[in-house]
Order: sequence, then structure tokens, then C-alpha cells
Amino acid sequence: MNLMKKMGQLFCLCLLVSLFACSDGDDGEVGPQGEQGEQGSEGPAGTANVIYSDWIESELGDDTQSPRDGFDIGELSSDEYNIETDLLLVYGRRLTFGVNGIYPLPHLDITGDHFYSFLYNTMGNVLTVEVSTTDSTPVDGGFFDEFRYVIIPGGVPAGGDNARGLQPDYQNMSYEEIATLFNIPE
Repeated sequence: MNLMKKMGQLFCLCLLVSLFACSDGDDGEVGPQGEQGEQGSEGPAGTANVIYSDWIESELGDDTQSPRDGFDIGELSSDEYNIETDLLLVYGRRLTFGVNGIYPLPHLDITGDHFYSFLYNTMGNVLTVEVSTTDSTPVDGGFFDEFRYVIIPGGVPAGGDNARGLQPDYQNMSYEEIATLFNIPE
């Protein structure tokens, strides 16, 4: 029993020593303020240096006798668009006949007989908007009055896999959301 009593006293002594050893002392003097570091320049408005075109008037003809029509809306240099890493979005805008709005391509018009898409030709770096009829009848004008493209550098990788949620899924955002997010003016 004597040994147990001595062990208990030793434990209490160790506990008291550790409490006093861990107490805060007086703080030392505050050192001098360091020099201001070099300031970087402020980036441009928007995010990720997004590139966008003006609204381009449609050249899809009323007089074609073909079930397919198209026209080039831009020539994109390799400085502007990297097919491996950047995301290319194309939108059509309708301004007439009460069905106004901006729609992403590909798009099937409200009557269901015209399908709009875009094609990027890597040989000439040309972006083309195309329309084809779903029933092989001649194209008779167009649902859209204007088109615009938006390039998001380093955007969603091919396949659009964003399962980990590291970045927004730009392909599933509306035009209005993209325009707001990247400060794209009308």
C-alpha cells in the first residue's frame, strides 16, 4: 500500500510540474513591419479570358433547294481555340415571330423539322453553323436570326465529365448564366 501511495504522490507532483511548465509567460516585443511585396496587375473583367463573338447575322438561305445549308461564322486561330482543352459553345438567337430567345446548338426548332448544329473544321480552323431538315425537304429559311460563339479556355474536358464537381458544368448552363458568369455584353 505504501508503494501505491508513493506512486499517487509522484503522479500528482508530475501533474503539478506539467501545469506550471505549460503556463503562458509574457509575450515578447512585436517585431518591425516587413516591406510591402510586389503587387500584381488586375486581370480583365470576366473570368478565364473567355472569348466571344459579336452576334452574327444568319446567312442560312430561303432559296436553297437542298435539305442542308450552312455558313461560316468564324475563323478561330490556335491562340483563340484549343480543341483539346477549351470548350466551344454556339448559340442561336431568334428575334421574330413571338418565339424570341437564345438557344444552345445543337437545337431542333419548335416545328421539329429543322435541326441546327455547328462544326469546327480543324484543317481551316473554321467554325460553321449548319441546318438540315429532318424530313429531307429543302431548307426554307431559318428559325434563328443571329448566331454567337463563346470559347471558355481550359473548359470542360471532352466528354464533359464533371463528376467531382471541381468546376461548373458550362455545357448545361443557359446562355444567360454563361453571359452573367463571364460578363459577356449583349
